[in-house]
Amino acid sequence: MGQKAVPAALNRKHLTKAEREKRSSAENKLRGTANKIRRPGDLTKEQKKYFAFFVKLLSPSEILSSMDVEILRSAAVSADRVHYMNAEIDKDKTLLKSAPYMSALKFYTIELNRCLIELGMTPQARAKLALSAKESEDPLIAALTMNDEEDEEDEEE
Repeated sequence: MGQKAVPAALNRKHLTKAEREKRSSAENKLRGTANKIRRPGDLTKEQKKYFAFFVKLLSPSEILSSMDVEILRSAAVSADRVHYMNAEIDKDKTLLKSAPYMSALKFYTIELNRCLIELGMTPQARAKLALSAKESEDPLIAALTMNDEEDEEDEEE
């Protein structure tokens, strides 16, 4: 089984500039438009709030597209259900002994975590994005910056 496909911006393989641009262009064509993220109508009032919250958090990163509506929907539903179920446990501690209830809570917690990972909202996903952004800097600028720092250290000695 092969490795997961990684967006061109996050790819650590040595691609030529032309290969990277070609791949980025293809990804952008498949991405869809970000201005058509419409909230599904079948969500409850609370789920709509979670949906809007996730969209608001992710909008500045410009990673969302119209194709992400279903993962956002799943995240909103799962977040609402995890929140509701935990609130019910706070009211009635006997639910902690209910295997079906705890199994459902575990399912929605895992589903929420999966959605957050796919949306890049976990600490690990953000660190990976930050690392790839740092690696995508121009190597010449990075080398020059490193040389400037070494010169400053030599002057201090």
